[in-house]
Amino acid sequence: MSERNLGLYLTFKSKYLKDVLKGTKKATIRLGIIRPFYKKILIECGGKLYGEAVIKSLRYVELSKLSEDDAIKDGFKNLKEMMTNLKKIYPFLKEKDKMTIIEFEVTEVYSQPVPKSMLNKDQSHIAKLALAYWPHWNSKERKVLAELSVGKSIEEIAAENEVSVVEIVNLLSTASSRLRSVGLSV
Repeated sequence: MSERNLGLYLTFKSKYLKDVLKGTKKATIRLGIIRPFYKKILIECGGKLYGEAVIKSLRYVELSKLSEDDAIKDGFKNLKEMMTNLKKIYPFLKEKDKMTIIEFEVTEVYSQPVPKSMLNKDQSHIAKLALAYWPHWNSKERKVLAELSVGKSIEEIAAENEVSVVEIVNLLSTASSRLRSVGLSV
């Protein structure tokens, strides 16, 4: 049986995204044993981030032990509908296959999706300049900029602190504007 780690992104197919964001889909069932690295995760679909969630619980069960309650938490009307969908996603499922039930609570839905590619850029240069040339940051902003300046990713900072990805992206955008206003090119 496959065992995998779950990083910061919990990825959904577009047909499930709306239910995830409005809270009617409160769980996802994945093949194999999934072990999350973080409690706070980012909701991803099609290369864009749509919000943030907290993992509430994990449960490992055999496919044959899934219940009506599991189906409803996963956003389906009943167990039969859920099993039909699972078999479309995983066509070679067997009754004894281990499944991971990840229950989550969406804590923030972004007003606009954030392209995942935006988070893969090296932001440490902007953060270092912002700390050096613009002293008027509040303590929360300074902490985020300091963590960015030493190479931490936006996703890591969001997962470890009480700050959202959108707040960090907005902070970097503000920092860039302020740096340009004092004649620095970023």
